[in-house]
Amino acid sequence: MTIEQLREAYRAHAAARGDAAEGRRGCPAPETLEQLARGPGRDGPDLATFDHVLTCQSCTAEFDLLRAIVVAEAQEASARGPSPVGAAGDARDDLRAPVARSPTVARPPRVAMRRWAMAAALVLAAGLGGEAWRRTRAAGGEGEAPVVRGDASEVTVVAPTARASQSFDGFTWRAMPGAGRYVVEALDTLGSVLFSRATSDTLLVPTAAERTALAGAGSFDWMVTAQRGDGNERRSPLTRVQLTDAR
Repeated sequence: MTIEQLREAYRAHAAARGDAAEGRRGCPAPETLEQLARGPGRDGPDLATFDHVLTCQSCTAEFDLLRAIVVAEAQEASARGPSPVGAAGDARDDLRAPVARSPTVARPPRVAMRRWAMAAALVLAAGLGGEAWRRTRAAGGEGEAPVVRGDASEVTVVAPTARASQSFDGFTWRAMPGAGRYVVEALDTLGSVLFSRATSDTLLVPTAAERTALAGAGSFDWMVTAQRGDGNERRSPLTRVQLTDAR
């Protein structure tokens, strides 16, 4: 998809959001979602906002579409090369949400460009995004397996939580019935992936290199995705950990 097609998809999605404002009173503002999509920074949206985006179907669709636009802009800017100072105009009139400026993109949490492009295409096809986008993605049989978030069947993490020493035993969680594989992801507080690794156990002991990455971050977020034999996935909430003896 071209950047203009992505922006057209977002315009349609933004219009649908306006029509459904009554049912989205607890959702972050479009500007907050855009800030998160561009890389939150230290003073950006907090962990609670990111958790909401992961568990809200409407926000997830909007966030995925914004990320697709941000990444496409970054690729276009990279191919174009540096512009003379003052040469770039303000393209905000193009789009209700400010998604047209040349961004500095933080590395996203694991999500591949293929998923962003797929999400954008489905939002454009559905016209309204949100629930229709999620149902289309789950039923289409293509791309990632459907992920069920925020319900009673999510993965329960055991340790570490809140505070831990650098030498903590490892990441542990409760077994999920039917799951044959678990993927553990650790991210720094800016959303960049520190490591991602799969296991068939409910314990993952960090390698020396992974412990070094965690110690360098000081504080990190982690989550577990359980991959089941029926093709479905279950994901734990993000859990933030402060290493008490980090530099």
